[in-house]
Amino acid sequence: MVRETARKYGVDPDLAEAVARQESGFKPWALSEKNAMGLMQIIPSTARSLGLENPWDPQQNAEAGVRLLAELIRKHDGNLVKALAEYNAGPNVAAQATTPSSIPIAETRSYVNSILGSLGFKTEQEMASASVPVPSAQQVQAQPQPGPQPTAQPQPKTRIPPRQEVDAFFLPASAPSGPPRPVAPGKGGAAGAAGGGGGARVPPRVTTPTSVRQQGNTFWLPGSGAK
Repeated sequence: MVRETARKYGVDPDLAEAVARQESGFKPWALSEKNAMGLMQIIPSTARSLGLENPWDPQQNAEAGVRLLAELIRKHDGNLVKALAEYNAGPNVAAQATTPSSIPIAETRSYVNSILGSLGFKTEQEMASASVPVPSAQQVQAQPQPGPQPTAQPQPKTRIPPRQEVDAFFLPASAPSGPPRPVAPGKGGAAGAAGGGGGARVPPRVTTPTSVRQQGNTFWLPGSGAK
């Protein structure tokens, strides 16, 4: 799904896949502590700016995340260090990102190093000069595929809620029932494109079950399949 979407937007499929892997581990119901949602970890305000109606739908989320990645590649003339730094942490961080080691935020340095390393760039010099072809304006403005893709829907399960209420507008209007799924690690996601925002619907307050056990920054319920 991510690779096909990447081709449509003129993005290297290996790059788009590496970003999805780093962001969510390919979990369409991933939710970070910073409220980044879904496959490509899109925050609510960025979702609104990209016209993302349902961040929990894998196809829609991939469309939004890959389109944002394409826009950032164009903005930075194919420079991957800057494009990835902005995807993760925003334009102010990207402005300082001439090399991975120059990135001022440790989490973002690790994020950029991990993605570029998975693409075969091993040294600081190789990473600093890493670039990809710049998508055309027509490719970046490609229209998303309409409607959800039924075969891509996750199994009906609910997520463990975050410690604070998520931006209500982008919570699933009718969240499926079932045992909770793990919450993704607290990555920045596509947090840099825009800040958080208010919502239109306020969900009932739910507290995290006391039986949740923590593995690093990821929360699991007993019997949920955590290794």
